[in-house]
Amino acid sequence: MLNRIQPWVTAIADHPASRWIGRTLQAIFLILVCVFLINEVAGIGWDKVASALPTNPLFYLFFLGMYFAFPIAEWCVYRTLWGQPVATRFDVFLRMRIYNYAVLSYSGEAYVALWGSRNVAQSKRKTVSEVKDSNILSALSSNSLTLLLLVLFFTTGQLKLIMDADPSTPFYIAVAFGLSLLLIPLVARGFADRLRDRCVFSDRGR
Repeated sequence: MLNRIQPWVTAIADHPASRWIGRTLQAIFLILVCVFLINEVAGIGWDKVASALPTNPLFYLFFLGMYFAFPIAEWCVYRTLWGQPVATRFDVFLRMRIYNYAVLSYSGEAYVALWGSRNVAQSKRKTVSEVKDSNILSALSSNSLTLLLLVLFFTTGQLKLIMDADPSTPFYIAVAFGLSLLLIPLVARGFADRLRDRCVFSDRGR
């Protein structure tokens, strides 16, 4: 049944009208996000927001650096994975950042996976798998850095101050440890699968 349906689904997805509809829906979604953010700020009050903004110019320099650090890092990662199709499409990863932080967590990864499956010359399964692996590595890096900071705070005697300031800190520490224990086997399995695929490809080449 699925084998009969798949060619129809592929044909519909590759049709120019379907691509136009997809781009139109993406544009509408982006507009809706902007409208949502504007309404949220308007609900607070533009005057209140303006009066609460910092006056030190260094704040805005740090803010821009923090804001663009994520899309720049993701752009570099996917340039290594996907090559030329990503080289001139920094906007894809800027949208990824907006979707993740302004709409819903991991909606940005879904958007990149969809974009990659349409624009990268490889199988859709491999594209989605690379997005998944990149996300797992990113989460593992973040948790590892968190644990490293906790160790530094503990050795310098500052961890108690942090825990006294926020009673929920032990819970977050437990979550960080739990995620690390969960992610490490997934990363190890991902590397093992990639190594196995390379060995199979090498054997076929011979």
